[in-house]
Amino acid sequence: MRYCYLDKELAKKGIACCYTTMLDERIENYIEQFGENTVEFEGEDLPHYITLDEVTGKVRAATVQELYARGEYILNENEYLKEGIVKDVPLIPEGMIKPEFDEEKEEWVETATKEDVLEYYKQQIIQTVREIGVSEAAGFYDENLNKQLEELKRKHLELSHEIANEINLTY
Repeated sequence: MRYCYLDKELAKKGIACCYTTMLDERIENYIEQFGENTVEFEGEDLPHYITLDEVTGKVRAATVQELYARGEYILNENEYLKEGIVKDVPLIPEGMIKPEFDEEKEEWVETATKEDVLEYYKQQIIQTVREIGVSEAAGFYDENLNKQLEELKRKHLELSHEIANEINLTY
């Protein structure tokens, strides 16, 4: 174990102002030697980002939350802050067309309207038709692509009828 002695007030702010380098032996009377405003760090290496733990009175590595609170950490695209804790946004579930992350519920929510889903099916049909054309131009027949196309067409047609019926019901 190694030891280092730092300015307590600066350590509270995350600043490592050391009175000593890392020492192999502990100074028993460090407060007498350096003053009341001294705190001890015990470990192999002094972390780059530090904080003074108010509970233990010891210097330790700062958490991401502490760094964020001090303005020393910027949230990544896949992170959010909830109740002072930096959390990772989970992966978007497969099959969502217009996902939005609800930080309160901590889950992805589908926000696509029926019209958005209809447009999605249309684009998927166009893409699948292109893939089938390329495959056939190369002299191949892909049963799976053809089945996928028929399923997309069926879903598009069903949703089109559903939207049309809703429009008719409003008149």
